[in-house]
Amino acid sequence: MANAAVSALTPDQTSQVDRIMSGELGIETRQLMELAGQAVAVWARAQLLGGDARGKRVLVLAGSGGNGGDGMVAARRLHAWGARPAIWLSHEASGLHVRGHHPVAAVAANNHAAPMAAARSAGS
Repeated sequence: MANAAVSALTPDQTSQVDRIMSGELGIETRQLMELAGQAVAVWARAQLLGGDARGKRVLVLAGSGGNGGDGMVAARRLHAWGARPAIWLSHEASGLHVRGHHPVAAVAANNHAAPMAAARSAGS
């Protein structure tokens, strides 16, 4: 199964799934972000960290959209498992919002914050 193909959704299909999850099923965006971030953290621990996150340094590159929020949740989860994550943001933290939610809150929840740094332009 190591080489099994994985189906992927287009951005439009993903947006449609998000609308169904929140509109029809009543699942909050924050819950979706938590679940996606947890899945990323579980995969990273198993596939990239040898099954044990303790003491391992992890760099999460996070953009301003939903995937960035998922990455921040993953960093928080990995930190809770003993990893030493750092998050590099593509934008200033104050400007990050995912469908009305602030993903930085996803990192800070449960007091498992990881160090964050915003990217700087070449002229900064």
